[in-house]
Amino acid sequence: MLQMMSPALIFLLIAFLFPALSANVPQEFLRYTEPFGRFFFLIGLSTLLIGGVIGYLRYVTYKFCLADDALLIEQGILNKERVSIPYRQVQNINLKRNIIDRLLGVSHLIILTAGHEDSRDPGDPNYQAEGQLPLLDKHRAEQIQSELLQHTNTQRIVAVK
Repeated sequence: MLQMMSPALIFLLIAFLFPALSANVPQEFLRYTEPFGRFFFLIGLSTLLIGGVIGYLRYVTYKFCLADDALLIEQGILNKERVSIPYRQVQNINLKRNIIDRLLGVSHLIILTAGHEDSRDPGDPNYQAEGQLPLLDKHRAEQIQSELLQHTNTQRIVAVK
């Protein structure tokens, strides 16, 4: 959700800072820019609201279940998508936390499978794993990771520093 709203937040930040930055501009010039400032502010505010509503709806409609033989994921606002990932195909379970995630105390659980495309680089921004559980509480993500590891009979590797 934060990734989707970041351009809108930047736009609003500029819209709020523009009047403060324009204090040194002559008043004759500001008289002509006033309607445009309001217009861009309303555009930024509406973008932020629409992005927030869409992000919230995507978060609310994202469901998952740890069944006896597979991880079931259901997602989508208008187009529902159901994915079933058999535990026998799970090869790797990663927790991803960028700086914003750490500040908010959330994690993304990424599940890589044997039958998924291995030709693309996981560092590529367009790369998508077969299973993703976004915006989980940090402790809940670790708990789900350990449950998935038990179901898949894989070992957890912990780096020692």
